[in-house]
Amino acid sequence: MPRGAADVRPTPDKVKGAVFSSLGEMVVSARALDLYAGSGALGIEALSRGAASATFVDQSRSCAEAIRKNLASARLEETATVVEADINRALRRLGGGPRFTLVLADPPYAKTPGRSSLAQELLDNADLASVTEPGGWLILEHYRSDTLTPPGAWRFNRQQRHGDTLVSFFVRAEG
Repeated sequence: MPRGAADVRPTPDKVKGAVFSSLGEMVVSARALDLYAGSGALGIEALSRGAASATFVDQSRSCAEAIRKNLASARLEETATVVEADINRALRRLGGGPRFTLVLADPPYAKTPGRSSLAQELLDNADLASVTEPGGWLILEHYRSDTLTPPGAWRFNRQQRHGDTLVSFFVRAEG
């Protein structure tokens, strides 16, 4: 885990295992994007299950350093890119490159009542849709009280509940 990153809430192994088990062979050869990457656990799991590459995005320098160390420990740094930037800026920057087939996102949960959900803000972000291949998947972890409404670029597929955490699966609409 990154040092001094009090806001980092790692995805529990049980949740990570359930998510990747449900994705199955879809991970093999995928181009993965890990947003709000924290320690990089989701993207590293994708790589370890056969993803062709992974791009990790986190705005925290300590998180980016932890991801690089974790990739080196797992000997996966050759198939990975770490982007230390704000999510919105990173998505704009990634827009000109190849699209991703699998997007994994675990944004921080809202800490104050009435604050808009970062999960919904991410889902509404047109740049996220533009960097995702049509037919590609968005796996979005969020607080159970968040009610997410997918915009036209995304189709809701299914949800998994793990205590206070929901994992919502969306498919990028064709076209």
